[in-house]
Amino acid sequence: MNKTKAIRQILIGTEFKYLIEKFEETGNSYLSDFINSYNNGKLLDYLKNFEKDDIKAIKLENIIKNELKNNSSPFFNKMFIFMAIFFVLMFIFILISLKK
Repeated sequence: MNKTKAIRQILIGTEFKYLIEKFEETGNSYLSDFINSYNNGKLLDYLKNFEKDDIKAIKLENIIKNELKNNSSPFFNKMFIFMAIFFVLMFIFILISLKK
């Protein structure tokens, strides 16, 4: 599996750098390790296991959500471009085949 950005890279310059080792000890070393919780709407609940202060947990959730969104954007942009090129080529091939 292609791993995403390391959680260490994301949190090192933030007020949450003290959580890096806790995340790594539980096997959450990469951003991709948070995708299931994020997709199920349980990311904040999961993060509250590490950060007891609700306000800080929400800040941490926002940091991780933003990174997840930024990390997924290139894939969707590439997929959109691929699909656009595919449909343009299909349209051209259909036009060529109709003229014959």
